[in-house]
Amino acid sequence: MEPETISKNGASPKSHMSKGNTKVWLTYLLISLAVFFVGSSCSHDGLSGYYFSQITKGPGYRQDVSIEFLNSSEFKLTTDFLTQSGVYKRISDTPPVKYELKIKGLGFYPINTTFIVQVEEENCLMVWEKRQMGEQEVEEELGRFRHQ
Repeated sequence: MEPETISKNGASPKSHMSKGNTKVWLTYLLISLAVFFVGSSCSHDGLSGYYFSQITKGPGYRQDVSIEFLNSSEFKLTTDFLTQSGVYKRISDTPPVKYELKIKGLGFYPINTTFIVQVEEENCLMVWEKRQMGEQEVEEELGRFRHQ
């Protein structure tokens, strides 16, 4: 075996290399963890809270409508005349993020009514009603819903 060359500060060249590798690996680990946590926080699948809008359709017609997101897949829609439950899912991950809400069961809205919700900002949703009328699919803007 050959004796190691010891430099002025007493550390061998091998130990200098391992310190450099440790710094590289530590930096890599920190960046990986940051990407993981940022990515997981952005991929939250659910909406939460209570959103409200006053919908006006023509002169003299105004209706209060609220959407309450109960958990990561269920919501409750309440109007002046009814309350209905439904399920929702995320349909777009890239901004603007969109969700599809479907009514469960029969009621004021027919069973084939779907709502498309687009997240405009943190406290604002844009909502469209999408329904099948015969062979044609009709999409009507309901308006902006604000978080209450």
